[in-house]
Amino acid sequence: MDTNNTQTMESTAATAANGKVNMVTDDNFVEDVLESGAPVLVDFWAPWCGPCKLMGPVFADLAPEYEGKVRFAKLDVDDNPQVAGALRIESIPTFMLISGKTVYAQGMGAMRPNDLRRWIDEGLKHMASAQTSEPGQSES
Repeated sequence: MDTNNTQTMESTAATAANGKVNMVTDDNFVEDVLESGAPVLVDFWAPWCGPCKLMGPVFADLAPEYEGKVRFAKLDVDDNPQVAGALRIESIPTFMLISGKTVYAQGMGAMRPNDLRRWIDEGLKHMASAQTSEPGQSES
């Protein structure tokens, strides 16, 4: 496989709901989350956090289920204090479902897989209803 082709495919997939967990930083948060074009579920975490360690595999296991619907991203709050501070992340793990520049759902703490799945689905329903009721949405 051509290395340049692989890099192009990977950078294109970075902004899509690609079924993988994507790492985001202070430097790429605007581009990879706020300008993604797809809803993004961000896991704000830190490597020393016990509940965050429990949620890592749960988060990774759910990402493929939402391929094409939601992009999964993780942001280490210790290494990326600007975004964590701007979003007032005070407890970890914190999960935010973001589309455009709007946070449609926010949750904190460890969750069982079915609880996280239900939380994501409820957030997507809220996002869909909010977006259809916003004035000017039908104008394109």
